[in-house]
Amino acid sequence: MKNRIRLSLIGLTVVMATFIAGGVAASPQAEAAVVSVPMYRVYNPNSGEHFYTADDNERRHLVSVGWVSEGVGWYAPASGDPVYRLYNPNAGDHHYTPAVAERDFLVKVGWKYEGVGWASSTDAAARVPLYRAYNPNARAGSHNYTTNWGEQHNLTSLGWKDEGIAWYATAPGGPAPTNPTPVDPTPEDKNCSDFTYQQDAQAWFDAHPVEAADLDGNGDGEACESLPLRPGTSK
Repeated sequence: MKNRIRLSLIGLTVVMATFIAGGVAASPQAEAAVVSVPMYRVYNPNSGEHFYTADDNERRHLVSVGWVSEGVGWYAPASGDPVYRLYNPNAGDHHYTPAVAERDFLVKVGWKYEGVGWASSTDAAARVPLYRAYNPNARAGSHNYTTNWGEQHNLTSLGWKDEGIAWYATAPGGPAPTNPTPVDPTPEDKNCSDFTYQQDAQAWFDAHPVEAADLDGNGDGEACESLPLRPGTSK
């Protein structure tokens, strides 16, 4: 496969690929150990967006500023076909796709490319379908991604559009990890020096558009533009 990648991510976890969609045990041939990455899922109750990341520090930060941790959405392979991450500066949400043509089209119409988020499994012995659904009525958070067919079916019964299989995980997710991160200071205390990367400042800015005016000095919707981007990403 072209564009193979190898992700160097925090929290690599060895999981046994003994599940297929719906939680049915796989065949004995599928029980070889697969090096996988937990993909954390968090929810913004203000915008309705679900956000997915392999970076536990990013997850902890978002939870500390009001996002709700929903545990591990799925396990991604440490290497495989790339899944791209994009950000919409107008709606303030993210989109994820393994399709180069879709990625390039979104960049062309104003989305910001944030690099490779994770990988899609190419291992036939560890290949759990991850479904994509679209809410035509939502301004932000219009897509949902899940390995849980019950969740997918429930959303489509409520009017979401079934967009089929987005990519492949190595295993379904699980319960939320513990989060010992202390609560951040009040919104008024935040400034650019509180963040290491521009994407973190942007996430906080998007979650607190009123209180975060100090992060956007020129009013263009881009927080802390002087900060570096997270390694391996680009605008």
